[in-house]
This record gives sequence, structure tokens and C-alpha cells, in this order.
Amino acid sequence: MIRLNKFIAMSGITSRRKADELILAGKVSINGIVHTELGTRIDPNEDIISINGKELEGPKELVYYIINKPRDYICARRSQFGDKLITELLPKEVWNLSTVGRLDKNTTGLLIATNDGELINSLTQPSSKCEKEYMVKIQGELSDKKISELKKGVEIEVENCENTYTHLAKPKVVKILKRRPERTVISMVLEEGKKRQIRLMMNAIGYKRIDLKRIRISNLKLGELGIGKYRKLSKEEVNSLKSSI
Repeated sequence: MIRLNKFIAMSGITSRRKADELILAGKVSINGIVHTELGTRIDPNEDIISINGKELEGPKELVYYIINKPRDYICARRSQFGDKLITELLPKEVWNLSTVGRLDKNTTGLLIATNDGELINSLTQPSSKCEKEYMVKIQGELSDKKISELKKGVEIEVENCENTYTHLAKPKVVKILKRRPERTVISMVLEEGKKRQIRLMMNAIGYKRIDLKRIRISNLKLGELGIGKYRKLSKEEVNSLKSSI
């Protein structure tokens, strides 16, 4: 016997926390009967679990990939406008995986693709304060004054599905890697993940054209993985990633 929310999470469709929300909302049934009690236990070999009337296939093998996202790919399950999907870089049998921490179309670098709902939730929920490191290339020389502005935090306009609001965006770390009159390269570490956050932050201090690449999520680094390439994470890497959050 296992908890109902664990069974749902093991099926690879969502995390335990989200599974609890589905249960409370009355969207989960056991053998055709809706159950809304958290902590309900089921027998995976005997009980039939359905969400919104659709039967779950049951626990799947958890898989983990790291991808070096190229420019012009989007992080979505399907495309409305003919854009290339990041999952198209993976073997067809794992095209149903979800990505951890989406990158916009013009941003390159590290993505994790997995069906582990628990890990996705742990890495993306705000309370985890999961570090994400980016390499930011800027046309022109970034002054110490501008670096100071970034470190203090800048106000950005954030859009979500309901409204637009002003948010004080403050990186955990900003470090200059290279500074020349024609170009500056900085490392920026975030513990939050607002949509297009770094681009909006750089816009706020007067830099509208930047080249952005994510090089680390928590303790997992992109390393020498080629652009557009992928590989499976080792068991040691997965365990290390989970222990870091």
C-alpha cells in the first residue's frame, strides 16, 4: 500500500504537492469513486486510479537528461507557430518529458528534461531557492555603477497569466568575467525565476541586446556538452542534484 499522491507522482505527470491539489479538487478517483482525503492509501496492483476520468498507466521508470539548448528552440510540448521544440533533440520515446526551468527562444544552455515530478517541483518552487547561473554577454563596457545597480536590485515589470506587476529583481551574485570597451561578459546567479528576468533586468539598466546562456542549475553544470546535444544523467548526478535542494 502506498499513498495516493505518491502513486500519482510516480506516474510522472506531476509532483506530490500538485497531486494533493488534484485530490482536494475532487479530480482523482479510485476504482471510479472520487476521493478528496489527503493521506489516502491505495494498492497499485489492485486499484485503478483516474484523473479527470482518464486512467493512469501507473509508475514509470524515471529518466533524466541534460540538454544544451540551441537558439531558436522553445520549451513546450507543442508549437502553435511552427517553432522547433526542445524535445525534438531527444529520442522520440522520451518526447513526453518536461523541462526544468524554461529558457526563452533566444536563450541557450542547460536544461534538464525528466518525468520526475518531485524533482521538477523541488527545483522550480520559489521556496527551494535553487541557484541558476547564467553567462551574460553585453555589447559595450558595463560600468561599476551599473554592476552596483544590479546588485542592489532593479525593478522590472513581470507578466503572468492574470496581470502585470512590478517586482524588485535582485541577483544572488553578479561577477565580471571579462570587460572590454566593445563587450562585457558577466556571470549572474539567480535564486528566483521570473519570466525573461535577466533580459528585463539588463533592459532596466539600459542594455537591450544581450547574449544569454545558462551554465548551471544547482550543482549540475553544463560543462563541455555541445550545443544541441544531450546525455543521460548518471545515478550519482541525480542523487547529488536531489541532495542539493
